[in-house]
Amino acid sequence: MVHIHYLSGKDGVLVITGKINKLDREKETQQKQNRWRGISEATMMSRRTSWAEVEMKATEIGARYILQTSTGSYYLKCFPSRDIHIPTSGELWDQIHDTIAPDDFQGRRSRIWILDYL
Repeated sequence: MVHIHYLSGKDGVLVITGKINKLDREKETQQKQNRWRGISEATMMSRRTSWAEVEMKATEIGARYILQTSTGSYYLKCFPSRDIHIPTSGELWDQIHDTIAPDDFQGRRSRIWILDYL
């Protein structure tokens, strides 16, 4: 059985939607240059999906992070595929650090969980 350790904590961390979207676009551009391939590939799940189903699917495909959009949909991201290098959970945590929303932030926020498999 696979055990998950959440670098972001079990409740995830709130991030500024605009900043996380910008970071994703930047990484997609790098991906085209054969760096950090696979980070922008995603499996989408409806906001009606239970957390247990989201977590189970993430574990099944080996996703490194889960993004819940400001509208509630889930995106499972950064999962291994053939011949594609993906960042470690620690590298992802370092990348999103600047997107974390301060407590008093009033704009659109998303939630991210960074998963590490034990």
